[in-house]
Amino acid sequence: MVPRGNAWLNSDGSFACQHETNKCLLNTIEACTTTIYPNVNRHFRFIHYVERLTLQNKHGKWADCFEMLKLGTVPIDCYNRGYGNQIETKYAKETTQLNPPHRFVSWLVVNNKPLAENNCTAFCQHRPDQCKLNSLQSCTIDVMHDVNKHFALIYCIEFLAIEGRQTEWETCFRSLRLPKKHILDCYNCSNATKLEQNYGNEIMHLNPPLEFVPWLVLNNQPIGNDYENFAGYVCKAYKCKIVPMTCQSVHLKQKTE
Repeated sequence: MVPRGNAWLNSDGSFACQHETNKCLLNTIEACTTTIYPNVNRHFRFIHYVERLTLQNKHGKWADCFEMLKLGTVPIDCYNRGYGNQIETKYAKETTQLNPPHRFVSWLVVNNKPLAENNCTAFCQHRPDQCKLNSLQSCTIDVMHDVNKHFALIYCIEFLAIEGRQTEWETCFRSLRLPKKHILDCYNCSNATKLEQNYGNEIMHLNPPLEFVPWLVLNNQPIGNDYENFAGYVCKAYKCKIVPMTCQSVHLKQKTE
């Protein structure tokens, strides 16, 4: 078990995590616990309780799990002394050397083969809701060729998901006054599955491989964890004489270490 998720290593040696600082903290605590208590029955129970708290949005109560399971506080000392970062660095190397590379978490490997490669079923990191929304968005792009329309719809759906209101996705059609019949027809038939398989195949062939989301690629080069600065990269790469209005006010921000 490698508690790393979709974390990445910054140039200064620190870790950044897909789900912000709390996730990095819990990954490191779990790594320390796994190392200090190699007995799988002990560390797995701890990780199970911590992850369950996370699903309940109670990740701040992770320390209670040590007391409840009578594990002591040695893993916390491991974290405070920086040893956890060393363990996470080791896990990072193991993860980047996976072949084929991991595409989501949890990524299960048996006899050096990922379980997800044995069938065509879609697995989503954030439960079935994400699979459904991914498929709907794939159908939206396929049906609505106007980027302004399909991007507006996807933006609306993602905004609802951030607010925990992903089940209200149909309201986006009404608020944007967009027809939904053809998109739902695509989703309810096999078209959505085929589209998702095509996207999955594209992702599998990315070089360098995807490490986290959003993973932005421009001219075959990933932007990495500077994705919030994507507009600057696009404008810098733009070669036409007539520059989009957006680029007249956008400049590529210099990253500060």
